[in-house]
Amino acid sequence: MNRAPVATVGATRRPALSLLVAIVMVVAIAPAAEAESNAFSVMRGYGYFDSFCDLIERAGMVDTFEADGPITVFAPDDAAFERMSAHARRSLEDPAKLRALILYHVVDGRLTAFELKREKPYGTVAGKRVEFLDMGGSLMINDAFIDTADIRASNGLIHAIDKVLTPPS
Repeated sequence: MNRAPVATVGATRRPALSLLVAIVMVVAIAPAAEAESNAFSVMRGYGYFDSFCDLIERAGMVDTFEADGPITVFAPDDAAFERMSAHARRSLEDPAKLRALILYHVVDGRLTAFELKREKPYGTVAGKRVEFLDMGGSLMINDAFIDTADIRASNGLIHAIDKVLTPPS
């Protein structure tokens, strides 16, 4: 009886083992490849932080997100910017307000979702505090939900949020 060739690992001819090794390799390599890029490159590469990245570029702040870090970025997705009021969008034309808004989304250090669940306030790079709330399975920063947590970058972590954070006056 002819049998189809089976991928081998070493001298072992077990298809299940070969499949398991392949899955482990993919899972282990994917995050490592992602973590080779800085926070700005990772956000730009994801494709749903384009509005935030465009504002970072317009403000001339790409270097802040490419620096060694570590930093934690709370990155609003593109839909968050679409939901902003016209007045709020117009305020982003002021370079000082734009810079303050961007820096309000950044905290020094690498803060995982697990650490944020302690519901402790953290100071942002803008000098203002953000609050966290564990909603029993959902985590919030101020009034925004963290949709995707712990996106790795070489210089920190990114958490995708569903709303643009507005710094207090």
